[in-house]
Amino acid sequence: MKPHDAYDKVIGPIRRAARKLGYAVAVHGSLARDIDLIAVPWTRRASDPWKLVEAILRCGTETFGLACLRTSHMRKPWRKAGCPGRKPHGRLCWSIFMAGTYIDLSVMPRFTPDVLVKTGKPFTLTPEESAALARLWDAQLPGRSQYLFT
Repeated sequence: MKPHDAYDKVIGPIRRAARKLGYAVAVHGSLARDIDLIAVPWTRRASDPWKLVEAILRCGTETFGLACLRTSHMRKPWRKAGCPGRKPHGRLCWSIFMAGTYIDLSVMPRFTPDVLVKTGKPFTLTPEESAALARLWDAQLPGRSQYLFT
């Protein structure tokens, strides 16, 4: 099945499952070779990314009869075990095979309002750092820092 045809059949169930888990899902490719999807945590209670991957696997299985993580072609042991690849900005990625094509899924990391990423490891801001960041934010978008640290 061509990627565009598979996308038409499976995107509805994937988006519904993702929404229940606190994610928004969008396509970010041409659908010519594969199905490039990006999942963004959308609610404060977004689930663990693995739960999203499992839900997408279920959607593929229910829609096409089979969906799987293909690991046999991967050389690194953690990838063979189905662990995600790592991309810039903390993005995690999986290849989910179904219907003669595959979904190249990228999941953006979850953050709480008081957590930023520095060198790939989360840390909590001190009250002084939070106040300084709020001042910088207000300089760019006056009156909107309350949205940063709610």
